[in-house]
Amino acid sequence: MADRRPFHESIVGAIMNAATIDQMRLLDNLINQTKIPKGHDEIARVWREKMQLWSTLEESLANGVPDCLENQKREAEAERRAAFQEHTEFVEALGQIGTPPQKP
Repeated sequence: MADRRPFHESIVGAIMNAATIDQMRLLDNLINQTKIPKGHDEIARVWREKMQLWSTLEESLANGVPDCLENQKREAEAERRAAFQEHTEFVEALGQIGTPPQKP
């Protein structure tokens, strides 16, 4: 069995290998319905390159995926920041366990 790759790597290959507008529409739907945690810039770059080959496409198909990926990238970064903050607060709380209360 071939090695499996993460979605953000597999979708890049699928975009590069798409041969028809219908295949790109299918990939557009898949990307817009999938939570993608990383690889946003690479996916958007490959998408834009592919769209340049088909300059007659409707604008929503050409721009929809990059816009979706930019939004997902911001969401993933916010989730990472929130998780880091939560972790930091947890570690700080652990450090306070067993220490006597400070006098005013």
